[in-house]
Amino acid sequence: MIPLAPTNGGARMSVRVRSRRRLLLACGCAIGLLFASCRPAFELPESPAAHARATALDAAIASRRAQGDVTGALALAREQQRVANSERDTPAWRRADAERQMHTLSRIASLPPAARSELARADAMALAADSLLAGGDAVAAAAARSGSLTTRVRWLGDGHEDCARIRSALARASFALGDVPRAIALDREALRARRQRLGTRHPEVAESLDQLAVDLKTAGGDRDEPLRLYREALALRQALLGAGASPTIETQLHLGNLHRARHEPDSALAVFQRVLALEHGTNTLGDERMAATLFSMAMTVTPLGDWERAEPWLRGATERWRALGPSARQSLARSLGAQGLTLRHLGRNAEAEEALAESIQLFEDLRRETRPGTASAVSIPLVSYDLLAAVQLERGRGAEAWRSLERGLARGLLEELARKRAIDTTGWWHDALPRVQRSLPDDAALIGWLTTRPGAAREEYPFWAYCIRSQGRVRWWRVDGPAAGAAADGDLDRIRRELVRAASWPLRVKEDAVIREWERAAYDLRIAPLEPGLRGVHRLIVVSPDLLHGTPVESLMDSSMTPLAERFVISYAPSALLYAASQQNRAARQTRRPWRALLAGDAGPASGRDALPALAAAHREIRELSARLLTPTVIFGQDAAAKLDRMASAGELAEYSLIHFATHAAIKETWLGESALVLARDTTGAPGSGLITARQIAQHWRLDADLVTLAGCETLVGPAASNEGFQGLQHAFLCAGARHLLVSAWRVDDDATALLMSRFYERLLAAPGDDGGSREAEALADAQRWLRAWRAPDGSRPYAHPAYWAGFVLVEGGAAAPSRPSAAATLVR
Repeated sequence: MIPLAPTNGGARMSVRVRSRRRLLLACGCAIGLLFASCRPAFELPESPAAHARATALDAAIASRRAQGDVTGALALAREQQRVANSERDTPAWRRADAERQMHTLSRIASLPPAARSELARADAMALAADSLLAGGDAVAAAAARSGSLTTRVRWLGDGHEDCARIRSALARASFALGDVPRAIALDREALRARRQRLGTRHPEVAESLDQLAVDLKTAGGDRDEPLRLYREALALRQALLGAGASPTIETQLHLGNLHRARHEPDSALAVFQRVLALEHGTNTLGDERMAATLFSMAMTVTPLGDWERAEPWLRGATERWRALGPSARQSLARSLGAQGLTLRHLGRNAEAEEALAESIQLFEDLRRETRPGTASAVSIPLVSYDLLAAVQLERGRGAEAWRSLERGLARGLLEELARKRAIDTTGWWHDALPRVQRSLPDDAALIGWLTTRPGAAREEYPFWAYCIRSQGRVRWWRVDGPAAGAAADGDLDRIRRELVRAASWPLRVKEDAVIREWERAAYDLRIAPLEPGLRGVHRLIVVSPDLLHGTPVESLMDSSMTPLAERFVISYAPSALLYAASQQNRAARQTRRPWRALLAGDAGPASGRDALPALAAAHREIRELSARLLTPTVIFGQDAAAKLDRMASAGELAEYSLIHFATHAAIKETWLGESALVLARDTTGAPGSGLITARQIAQHWRLDADLVTLAGCETLVGPAASNEGFQGLQHAFLCAGARHLLVSAWRVDDDATALLMSRFYERLLAAPGDDGGSREAEALADAQRWLRAWRAPDGSRPYAHPAYWAGFVLVEGGAAAPSRPSAAATLVR
């Protein structure tokens, strides 16, 4: 049989088969390469069990490192690497972490013994810092983490992942201290280093994204960057750790709370509902996350007045936080406070009072256990006292309400002065009203207001005004709103915005009918209810830590369209008891010391991109004041800040009874301790830059000054804390020992300020020594009236607008410390 030769058709079919095979092989290789290049994107999240095992091994390795047992740490790291490489589902980032851990420990093992010991101490400091921060000692935690970072940078290199972790941890301590700028800088650097060292798909990168978003949200400013960072962190955590992982849920809650802060309740509730749906589906949320979710949902609807929906959510959050025990005390206290607010609005005042009393007790316990200072005042607020006072008023107990209100006011300043032994707090709350009344002359009245806020919203109606005279009971008046839903502080903020705008305008502005009507409307709400208690009053002491939102009472117009500055001599006090203590301190000295003055001014004209404008009138102001005084100390020049720092270190500043600063001020309205006096043109904050920060003044200066004048712009302003007021330069100087403080509420006019100061000091220095405690207030009232009526050569009154004459206010309530600070602040009850 002769075999048949293949036909042409068979040859063509054979070629087609081979071509198909080649095509399939090529496609398979391409798909394989595609999946290999994108493998992290298709990896399953790490399982909870695997994550728990890896986390436990990491903790054990860290413990061995802190003990200096590098050999033991290496043995654990080998086991970690073996497990990571043997388990098929281990994510690539986890295997890479195990390899980096081995490399780091091998490198440490090769170092000299002294270096290994130094690194072990750094590791121990890092572990101790975690406990310190959890215990509320952020200062010690920050110091420990800073020392640990320095050592790790020295031996491991600045870009090492250990250094990035410590920077991230140090950012949290800085944030707890209120140093948000430093937290932002540290978190940005940690994020950059982690992306470079670990790649873009790593849980630690997600951690830095989340923490940086928290910083930026707190700092304010750009509203969109925190949203972008949260979304990026959430997507990364979901992909790497899973939707039910604790860090993923934490970012979900952060994202929801950001929507809440942006006044986007529907978006916020949608996020929180997704978290709750996850709990219903997997039962993995846990009591803590469940409580946080319910609390955030309630805080989303309380500003809307939806108390019926908020109450069960708050009840659920409170029950869960209570079950978590001592570790959740602060969260429990916040939840109880919000629950008290909600129950009050639902008319259940007895239950509200019970919840608020428990909230207050928890907050008081936490403050006693926390290092005193501005950070604790901000992180552990006492707003539940305001709510308790409102409930007590509604239940007809006015005397108790005033004591409750007073207990919450300016506690940060009070605790700092007590710590420095500047005030005697024996029986501080026991005989509060009699001591306040003993400090008041017959022609004086002390007035204040009790306002509350639903959640994070504006102050609400009704609010209450009170008046205290030298005899009789505390008198209260209830103020109901002019319209449903109106904000109680809207009138004050409107006036302040107009005064700030007018003061900032480059051309001179005139007083007009519009602002007079606004000032009259604010008078009708804030002062008119008090008029029955103000008969025969000459001195008015306004109790308000934030000085009525920075809106001067002096400019409010009464029913005859007369500014209150024409009727009263007005000063401000952080609290009634601090005012009484300052008067008691003054009376104990019997006679005033002769004025010994320190006058400090900025360095004069300068050039450069960051140069501030010269204060020509301020220089004239210093010269005129110097001529009125006997042998004053005058400080000018680029090294003025350094001179003052040396004087503070030597204790020389306590020798001056009058201190006057005619300088610019660098105001930080969101960052604690960063507002500063500017004594040179460079405002970078670098050594020798000429800045003296509020933190430096509060912590390191010791004054014994009857009066400190800050004749710059906005020296009253600073970060505003609940019940504490502005935490800027004015707070720092009161902490340092200023009894009276003259500060500005906005950007004051240079020429108007020079005229006001000239008249103020003319009257002040001519006043008798025994003045009943009102010499400074009388001098300021006279200067304000004089400047308002001052006429230019053309007969005009260029400073009649309150933006010019009402910009400075007098704060009293500080005291000088007679000795070194005690270890802790103790308020004797």
